[in-house]
Amino acid sequence: MENKQKAPEPDLYDREEACSRSIRSVLKACFMRLLVAGLMIFVLLSEKRPLWLWGLIGLVLLMNLAGMLPLTAELKKRLRERKELRAQEET
Repeated sequence: MENKQKAPEPDLYDREEACSRSIRSVLKACFMRLLVAGLMIFVLLSEKRPLWLWGLIGLVLLMNLAGMLPLTAELKKRLRERKELRAQEET
């Protein structure tokens, strides 16, 4: 019979490194969303645009910025997790 062993739990430093990588990824995603929003606002204000284009760009901006809500929640969760891991390191 095979001896079933559980995979070893990653050590504290590996978990902290994974947490830091996910924080960087979320920050990059937030930055890209803000960059797209800024670019769309610049395009909208650079010239006189028809009213329907204002509405269309406004809708896209709203959807783009609404996508920031789950990203910021994930960022808060990961920052809290990293803080806990660093507190465990010190003990």
